[in-house]
Amino acid sequence: MKNTLVNELNNLSKLTCAELLNLAKNAKTEEEISFYIHLFNENLAKKARKVIDGDM
Repeated sequence: MKNTLVNELNNLSKLTCAELLNLAKNAKTEEEISFYIHLFNENLAKKARKVIDGDM
């Protein structure tokens, strides 16, 4: 069970910012919205770090 949850989280972390925002838009609870927005923020921070470091 734990392995399945880890795999699901890894798959979610690979989604684009637009996909995460769409999931948040369609979420049914505040917890789901917060979860997807948190992943969105992490994704955006990673992209910003790549730009700052000159990797993009």
